[in-house]
Amino acid sequence: MTDPKQNPITDGEAPRSERTEGAAGAKEAAGDEADAEAVPPPRGAPSRSPSRGPFALRGGEPVTIRAADGALLHGELLLPSGRPPRVVAALSHAMMVDRRTLDLSGRLARRLSRPEPGSGGRTEEAAERESGPATGGILTELLAAGAAVLWFDQRGHGQSGPTPGQGGRWDYDDLVADAGAVAGYLRARLPAAKRVAVGHSLFAHVALAYQAQAEQRLQVPAMYGPADGPEPALYDGLVVIAGNVWLRQLEPDLLRFVGKRLSYETLLLLTRPLGYLPVRRLGIGTADEAGAYLEQMGKWLRRGDWTDQAGRSYLAALAHVRVPILSIAGAGDRLMSVPGCQLALVRRTAGPVTHWLVGRAQGDALDPGHMELVLDARLRPRWRALARWVCAIGEAPPPGS
Repeated sequence: MTDPKQNPITDGEAPRSERTEGAAGAKEAAGDEADAEAVPPPRGAPSRSPSRGPFALRGGEPVTIRAADGALLHGELLLPSGRPPRVVAALSHAMMVDRRTLDLSGRLARRLSRPEPGSGGRTEEAAERESGPATGGILTELLAAGAAVLWFDQRGHGQSGPTPGQGGRWDYDDLVADAGAVAGYLRARLPAAKRVAVGHSLFAHVALAYQAQAEQRLQVPAMYGPADGPEPALYDGLVVIAGNVWLRQLEPDLLRFVGKRLSYETLLLLTRPLGYLPVRRLGIGTADEAGAYLEQMGKWLRRGDWTDQAGRSYLAALAHVRVPILSIAGAGDRLMSVPGCQLALVRRTAGPVTHWLVGRAQGDALDPGHMELVLDARLRPRWRALARWVCAIGEAPPPGS
């Protein structure tokens, strides 16, 4: 069992008490959940429900980070043995799932990796024969390459409750602010390490949005008014795995855009009875999604811009992003993050962009769909190359040196 006194809650700063480094190869502790100390509930949470503490899935150090509005983000920090890490990855997941998709295999991974339309609908047995025995995912490869990893659940997902069904409420801007709280925690906890956000789908564009506004805030402070608190922590690199936002100006195919809009309007209709999208009940994932979050994203489709609730454009702010970006897109992703649309998004930044199209034509074992890009073990060579790219950020000299 995890002792809650050993898991202090931090407001973007590392706890002052001494910590024990997590062992990446330790035995899984998925069943060792423990209660955390009572804390004020985050916005929208039922006051009668105590917060739950984090527990390690890979034997790392359980971590709780308090976001700006009081929400609690849970995950675990895994540190390499030997020398202090030169780079730390903030690793998080897509919508409708949780962090397990980034180091998951076997039966649950195959269930989450639904076939793309037109793929013939592989059976689970066929998928097992193709993808091989259970093995670790992107988290495992990052650790093997020598990176430290903060592997966490975004709010409302996995251990970072409450879920919408438990009264949790959040919008997209809250998730963007959470990416900043994570960056602040890592700056305080591992000040000598470079920080890289490694995101699949949701966390990919959430971290990109945070970096864009944080750099814009530093370069054009008048857009945001007087600064409160310390200077925002930045990431030193971004890995965008199947990360895209649905905008007409990024989508050259009108029919596909119409399909995107119709499919999203369907999701919004499904949120109305309960006020949130019952993902688990619908059998389309493992984490329900908040209605306010989906409504904000729906506005982008209708208005044609990726904006925060104050009307500031995340899309326009991308011109302020100067850090290196690794963009990874699956050739079989025909809707969620079409490779050309994703490339059009990341090219709006001002820093160096490396774009990998993953597919058979590029020598890969398959044309991966949206979830297969992180779940199919046949793409392990790509995951290892991703880990090397992240570690190279840690070896790069500081700008201007």
